[in-house]
Amino acid sequence: MRQTDDNAPITDGLLCALFEQMEDHIALYDPSGRYLGCNATSRNEPLASPSEAPPLTERCPAHDSAATLEIIREVAASGEPRTWDEDIFQQDQRLWYRVQAQPISDDKGRIEAVAKITRNITELKQAETEVQESRRQLRALSAHLDSVRDSESMRISRQIHDELGQALTCLKMDVAWLRKRLDQSQTQLLDKAVEMETFTDRTIEIVQRIASELRPIILDDLGLADAIEWLVADLEARTEIEFHTVIEPEDIELGNQKAYALYRILQEALTNVVRHSGATLVNVSLIDDGETVTLEVRDNGRGIGEEQIFQTDSIGLFQIRERAEFLEGRLEISGEVGRGTTIILNFPTPCSEA
Repeated sequence: MRQTDDNAPITDGLLCALFEQMEDHIALYDPSGRYLGCNATSRNEPLASPSEAPPLTERCPAHDSAATLEIIREVAASGEPRTWDEDIFQQDQRLWYRVQAQPISDDKGRIEAVAKITRNITELKQAETEVQESRRQLRALSAHLDSVRDSESMRISRQIHDELGQALTCLKMDVAWLRKRLDQSQTQLLDKAVEMETFTDRTIEIVQRIASELRPIILDDLGLADAIEWLVADLEARTEIEFHTVIEPEDIELGNQKAYALYRILQEALTNVVRHSGATLVNVSLIDDGETVTLEVRDNGRGIGEEQIFQTDSIGLFQIRERAEFLEGRLEISGEVGRGTTIILNFPTPCSEA
């Protein structure tokens, strides 16, 4: 008879009954790996077996692979349980089992046996596979939508920059032509002409900014480094934040799609800094060491909390994570209240696109 911690007796008969009624397959071994016995489930519902072991009809040492018996002996020696998964093909069907080797100690703490507990997890594995495939398809769809949206943004940006920008430039020239031909005594008309020129200049700036936000023309014409420097300079001119930027090498090449994804990640990160951080200093670095591209954005603002990092309704952070997935990168977002926020993205240096 064995005793529990509160001295309530448990009979060996009750333990045997529980052992026999367990739905998992359970087999017992002595510390040397010698088979001792199994429960009713193992006897009545033989497991499929790995290719190196014969079908399990009645448990015996020969039916366990040498690797499994070695694990059992290691568990008996160390006292540390082990868990592993096995996949087995049977009649063109892939079956998965989760196996646990659990040491069993006597009242003095000496290991007297090892229980090998086996559970069929085929349905669980199939569900995991389906979820992973669904996620893969969603990522592929997201990448496709990003590509379509990028192409459309490029088309609209070009139209705004070329057609609307050109029309406004012509309008500015016409207003200047009229102003120069007005009589200097017509002060009201002269003032109005100057006001129209100023308004046209502001409108041209707005159009250029909208076109750049849709798709920075400089990214296509001059490359990623110049686009990042333009983005940072524009934010510095429109805010009271000081930016320090390091880009190495200066002629970094990622290919069109990856360059655009990285630019959008940086743009979203800096937009969040401007809107929410209250920072006065931001350090931006983009380093390509030939194997890994690392983007780091570090600010001295109020800092992001853990609950904000993982909140599901943050569209900005969601878009950053989605684009990081597209780059096959590892994204880290960390912050400390009152001591700023850091975003680090690492991804493999891509081969040059054709």
